[in-house]
Amino acid sequence: MRSRYSAYVRGDAGYLLRSWHPSTRPATLGFDPDARKRPVWLGLQVKSHVPTGADTAEVVFVAKYRIGGGSVVRMREHSRFVREHGPYAPAAYPDVHHLTAPLRKAAAKAGDPQGLALWAGQGHRMAREMPAGQLVEVLAAELAAARTSLSVGGVR
Repeated sequence: MRSRYSAYVRGDAGYLLRSWHPSTRPATLGFDPDARKRPVWLGLQVKSHVPTGADTAEVVFVAKYRIGGGSVVRMREHSRFVREHGPYAPAAYPDVHHLTAPLRKAAAKAGDPQGLALWAGQGHRMAREMPAGQLVEVLAAELAAARTSLSVGGVR
């Protein structure tokens, strides 16, 4: 919540869009070019933070702002947050996942395994953080072990 408030203060539309859930995110977000018409943010108070699950929480907050010489506005909000992807998820994952969801659903209905295989990013959890050369060695060893186990059973 605090990072999104900071993004509003800085006018960082890019961060706001990236951190907005795709199901409710607008296509674009802009700030009035006339500084006199833009809010001057005066503070954020988090009233409550309640974890509602391993990756979900609800936050009640009050943000104060003023536009021009007007009165201070208190904006009270009760927001729900969800963490859908871990820190190692590819940057485009949320967008690609949501954009391809209808295609994957249609492929499942049609029994099309090729359509189901559209990149949806779930494999990022299997990523290994290590130097590339070491990763190639590990993968080669795993491949050799898999070939050996297959040839023992008579399959080649």
